[in-house]
Amino acid sequence: MSVSTERELDDVAVGASYTLKFDQGSETARIGYSDFTAFTGTFDEYGEIDVAGGDQWAGSLSGLYGAFQGGVAYTAIDAGPAGAIHVLTFGGGVEFGEWTVLAYYATVLDGTDLVGGGLDGADSFGASAAYNLGGGAAIAMGVVRSFSLGAIGTPGDAQDEPEADAITMAEFGIRVAF
Repeated sequence: MSVSTERELDDVAVGASYTLKFDQGSETARIGYSDFTAFTGTFDEYGEIDVAGGDQWAGSLSGLYGAFQGGVAYTAIDAGPAGAIHVLTFGGGVEFGEWTVLAYYATVLDGTDLVGGGLDGADSFGASAAYNLGGGAAIAMGVVRSFSLGAIGTPGDAQDEPEADAITMAEFGIRVAF
């Protein structure tokens, strides 16, 4: 179980997880809640965007079975006057030798209230692969196709007139764990 807050002590988050281990793998259940105050985020090309205060619930179930892993997660965010969003995510992967390959799919189940409905029905999917170099280092690459920041509007436009554009991003690099 965990509890956290920030410097002003007006945001609170709690979370809990339980892992059941057995001979062939493990299953983990997680749940979390966050009560957050309004804040301003800064995004390239969009400048500052005001985010209303609200709360977030999230839960997930995942399993690790030998070389295979998979999971499902549900997130519900209510940002007061800015609206609400509900997202369902599925993911899975396999590890063979020095390679790990992962993939996910997420869909916005209900985003009609958030930023004028621009996210309702939006989806995102991606895949990644990593090759373990040993000593905590790996060569990693990934690609994702998702809704973009265009979903919250064009720079200079009102935030309540969204354009739910898709964007594809890819990364390649060396990951190091200490």
